Amino acid sequence: MRRSHEDLEERVRQRTTELAESEARLRAIVETAVDGIITIDEHGLVLSFNPAAARIFGHTTGDVVGQSLEMLLPAPFQAEQKEDLQEYVPTWIRTIVGTNRELAGRRKDGTSFPIELAVSETVVGDRPLFTGIIRDITSSKRNRLDLQAAKEAAEEASRAKDHFLAVLSHELRTPLTPVLSAVQMMEADAALPTDVKETISMIRRNIQLEARIIDDLLDLTRISRGKVELRTELVDAHASLRHSLGVWQQQIDDKALQVTLQLSAKRHYVRADPARLQQVYWNLIGNAVKFTPEGGQIILH
Repeated sequence: MRRSHEDLEERVRQRTTELAESEARLRAIVETAVDGIITIDEHGLVLSFNPAAARIFGHTTGDVVGQSLEMLLPAPFQAEQKEDLQEYVPTWIRTIVGTNRELAGRRKDGTSFPIELAVSETVVGDRPLFTGIIRDITSSKRNRLDLQAAKEAAEEASRAKDHFLAVLSHELRTPLTPVLSAVQMMEADAALPTDVKETISMIRRNIQLEARIIDDLLDLTRISRGKVELRTELVDAHASLRHSLGVWQQQIDDKALQVTLQLSAKRHYVRADPARLQQVYWNLIGNAVKFTPEGGQIILH
């Protein structure tokens, strides 16, 4: 019996030591945690208040332990009667157990600030206890607001740019239309000398090139606004290709490029938006002219 009693005492001492070490480790974790850790009872009274919580709220542990949680919370809690809070606070806490929630805290100086709160519930004996992990998110929320403001400013600047491009493109395109029509009428005059007709043809091609560039600007604004529309009709692909080639003729001549057309398709009518199809041809030919060395050859087929 004596040996059994001694063995029992030894086991009790070991268990007591283990519990003490476990409690010390837990206390060290709570005391050194970056986030605030607060425990309240079923009446909303604060049972523990770690140093991080003291730093966040500006209260000492002695100021808070034994007091109602209401002192750490702004309205609407302060609008309640104190006796009602003792029922309201734990009921409210229980509704958010197991969730992360953003709400406001109240510092000792009375100022409110945003916090992130995660609550867990434990039962010690028959007594429910609630532990809240609290993080001050003032800086991160300010950063989010600044980022949102910067995003809105960038979007507004983009809208202003698109509007400017749309107006500018329209204003540039409008006077080119009658000029192009006049040049085409002059080009069709058979009585003009050959050298004059060639000069007029050069003027016409450059006007068309300028109009194409302006149309590209308009397309950029339409794409950004999601307003690009296709107006399809039956189009002669060969005629469209020849027309697009004519726009680049001056640049082709300047680089002494040899261009060969091999348009052998028997079925060369397609259903397309003629302006968009010409734009595709215009860009492809333009790239070919740009990147082909002087005196080189371009084959279109």
